[in-house]
Amino acid sequence: VLVGHAFDTMKVQAQLGGASPAAAPSTAPLPQRILALYRGILPPLLTTGAVRAVYFAIFENVKLGLGAPPGDTAPLQTVLLAAGVTGCSVAPLTQPFVALKIWQQANGGTLAAASAAMWSRGRVFHGFGLHAGLETVGSMVYLGACQRRGEGSREKSPGSLSTTAACQQACTSAPSAASRGPGRRPSRSRGEWRRGRWQAASLPCSSLPSRAGCTAWSSIYPVDVLRSRIMAGAGRGGGGDGGARGGGEAGGGVVRAEAVRLYRSGGARAFYRGIGATLLRAGPVAGVLLPVNDLALEALSRRYAEQG
Repeated sequence: VLVGHAFDTMKVQAQLGGASPAAAPSTAPLPQRILALYRGILPPLLTTGAVRAVYFAIFENVKLGLGAPPGDTAPLQTVLLAAGVTGCSVAPLTQPFVALKIWQQANGGTLAAASAAMWSRGRVFHGFGLHAGLETVGSMVYLGACQRRGEGSREKSPGSLSTTAACQQACTSAPSAASRGPGRRPSRSRGEWRRGRWQAASLPCSSLPSRAGCTAWSSIYPVDVLRSRIMAGAGRGGGGDGGARGGGEAGGGVVRAEAVRLYRSGGARAFYRGIGATLLRAGPVAGVLLPVNDLALEALSRRYAEQG
């Protein structure tokens, strides 16, 4: 979250087009401009751990229910089905926090002000159809890409990490679930850790989730642009080029109206505004998250081993 949120804010503001009320002026001091990129960080920062725990629990149990062997690499069709069910299941849980994050990134203000504004308008679940679709399809594309790339890696190097092992800790953002992928990490001794062999082995593995995340984002990015604009428009109360206007449109009508409005503002290229920041985010997030996760796992494993 800390590494990727600034890139995510740049993405959202580019998706809206034009100047954002939350963006710091170019003449502002550098620290102020950097802090402005972290508006809206509290919702994901406070909920990421719980959401991922629920996601992983649903995913693993669905895989087991589909007959996948525990702790082993499941067939591609099983991974896709389990990922889709999981993404759809967590969508109602993640929608309010994603909406609050986007509202703050687009409009600024405090978390309390954003919550009150969206609640008073009854728009906390505005754009839920798009959000649920992104959670479902993004999760399937991401884990499917991991599976395919992992199979290729194992053909070249039979001793390489399994797909699910490489994807487990890679959570680039996503849509929320487009950057999640459960699995297992291989074990290593304390001596290997000290000699740095594990860190060296982790470096090539971090490129796998990065490439899978880029694949997922590229395939569903236009839908993410529409979601951001509709959620930001709901927060702004409509109007302007930054989001969907109010006034009688509901359900699919909002999506169609916003898609037409976006196309008229910049053609097909408008549906890919901000994708550069999204793709740049995949590398740093995976490169930081994997080592941090490994350090935490090592410390916890050592502690439980000493206690047990």
